[in-house]
Formats: sequence, C-alpha cells, structure tokens
Amino acid sequence: MSLKNNATTDSYNSAVGPYSVSKQNSGGDLGTNSIVSGAIELKNNSVVNGDIIVGVGGASTVVDADQNAVYGIIEAENVPFPDTPAIPPTGTSLGNINVPNKGNVTINPGIYSNLNIGGKSTLNLNAGSYVFNNISGSQNITINALTKPVVIYFTGSVDLTNNVTINNNGIPKDLIFLGTSTATSFNFKNNAVSFFGLYAPTADIVFENNGELYGSFVGKTMIAENNTDIHFDRNMNVNIPGLPAYVTVDKISRW
Repeated sequence: MSLKNNATTDSYNSAVGPYSVSKQNSGGDLGTNSIVSGAIELKNNSVVNGDIIVGVGGASTVVDADQNAVYGIIEAENVPFPDTPAIPPTGTSLGNINVPNKGNVTINPGIYSNLNIGGKSTLNLNAGSYVFNNISGSQNITINALTKPVVIYFTGSVDLTNNVTINNNGIPKDLIFLGTSTATSFNFKNNAVSFFGLYAPTADIVFENNGELYGSFVGKTMIAENNTDIHFDRNMNVNIPGLPAYVTVDKISRW
C-alpha cells in the first residue's frame, strides 16, 4: 500500500452529520495482513490521521515512512482481517448498459454485462443489487443512488476518471461496490468527489490526482497519491451479502 504526494486520511461519522460537522483528526486507520518490510509506504508529505495495523506477528518495519510522514501508532492485529471475496447473485444477463454522452439514464437492479458511461452524463440507480463485469466512464459523469441502498458487484474492472461524482448525498453506505473472486482493479482518478464503500479483496485499487473520497475501502493493494484525501466514515459497519456476519465494510484500507 502506498500513500504519496500529499495524500491524507482522517475520519467522520455520517450518522452524526456531514464531514464539516463530524470530522476528526483520528480514526483514519490503515491496515494490512502483510508482515513484509515496506508493505506500507508513506512518502512525500503523506498524513495518516489514525493508526496503522499490520499483519499478525508483524513489526514496525512493515511501514516504510520518510521523515515528513505523519501517522499514529503501529500495532499488529490479533487475527488476519477477512479477505473472502463477495458472492454475486446469478442469473441470465440483461446485456450491456451504455449511457450516451450527455445522457440521463435510470436503471433497475439486475445482472448485466458491461457498464459504459459516456461523458457529461448521469446514471441513476434504484435500490437493489446490480452485477456488472467491467465498469468504465470518463469526463464529468455522475452516478446517483436514486433510492437506497444500492449494491454494485463487479467481476472484472472499474475505471472511472476525470471529474466523477458518486452518490453525492454524503451517506457512503447507501452505495457499496463489491468485488467478486475475479475482480482485478478499481481505478478512480482525476478530480473525483464521491461517497461510497468498496470491498474488493482481490482487486488493485488506485486513487489519485485531487480526489475527495468518503467511505471505506478494502482491496488487495492500494495506491493513494497526488493530493488524494480519504475520509473514513465511522458509520460503515455494513454486512456483505452472502458472507459471514463478521465480514463488514468498516475499515478504511485493508489488503
């Protein structure tokens, strides 16, 4: 995991109020199951307003921090963090969803193939579960949870870039992305402001270039860099369908 170039973490509680009201300079914890030296990299003015939890039996050498990095205590977890992938609903695919440039489209829950979102467009999702293979979109797009909650399973990759807004109501647990056993990546780049949860223990996560991310994020690996701010919502104790009750979307970054 890597935080670089003015990346920061902190926390707030959406059940209490918006970030401006409930922000804390603590609780923006990072965690890893790894005990390998340098598994967590903090470079170039990165700030972790929270603690760092390393794998069972791990030592402080798991964290490679330069002299300008800020973080709390480093401690080893007692048991590994669960990393079982999500299990999606099954059934016949309804095909691709293609949102045209400057479009405004509303869809209902279902099993689909790929989701492609054109520039300057809006996708509205009604409450329920969605299954997609790959999700892509770029250039001033908005994804709304029209009714809540919304759960989006992805079996491949997610690539959302260039002024993307997701679930801009300030309640991250209203929209959750879940990666399955075949999920590979989740890329979220370039001036993105979004409120969501992400649990994808087989996927490589990249957040970069002026992002404001509110929620919680679990992946195989993670890079947050270039003025990316991650705000962990302490109201993210959300159970994952099909997995044991102790597996929840409630940690900022685990891999």
